[in-house]
Amino acid sequence: MSVLSCAPQGGYVALDGTGTASAHITGLAALVLAHHEDFHGQLLPRGPGRVQHLFEIIAASCRPLAAPGTLDAARTGRGLPDALIALGLAPGMQLAPAPSPFAPSTTG
Repeated sequence: MSVLSCAPQGGYVALDGTGTASAHITGLAALVLAHHEDFHGQLLPRGPGRVQHLFEIIAASCRPLAAPGTLDAARTGRGLPDALIALGLAPGMQLAPAPSPFAPSTTG
């Protein structure tokens, strides 16, 4: 599994590893804490219950990337987190397209 990231020389490069993935999960966690309705009431104060619930929401949002019991499944963990599901947005929701087209290129 690779994450598309900015390259120091310009353009984009595919990176992998926990360091790359952790930045994305941290960003998703911040979005969930700021916008998920569960964290605007009883779970607003910091504590173990809040952390556990945040973990459960993100884990439940993941789409598997490999068949269970395979070597690839052991390498990809729970799978790819889905921000829309984690935020509690309707699965059929359509997002407006970005104002400018995004055409990634790879370098390296």
